[in-house]
Amino acid sequence: MNQGEVAKRLFLLAESFGVKLSPLRFAIYLYDLADLDAVELCESLTTARRQMKSFPSIAEIRHAVDTRAALVMLRERNNELLGPL
Repeated sequence: MNQGEVAKRLFLLAESFGVKLSPLRFAIYLYDLADLDAVELCESLTTARRQMKSFPSIAEIRHAVDTRAALVMLRERNNELLGPL
C-alpha cells in the first residue's frame, strides 16, 4: 500500500462520518500519520470507519495503529511458540 491508498481510506473515513476535511486539515492528517506502516494504517482506518462512533483525531488513529500492530506481533509470537490455533 502507498500514500495514495492511505489518502483514499482517510477520505472514505471522513465521508462516512459526514466530515468535510479542508485541504489543509487533510494534509495535516497525512503528514502526521506518514511515519506509520501504510498497511497497518489502512487497515486501522477501515476498522475505524466500521467501529468508531465519531471521526477520530490523529492521536486516536495512531493509537489504533499501535494497538493493531501489537496484536499482530502477539499473534505471530503465539504462532511461533504454539503453532497456529
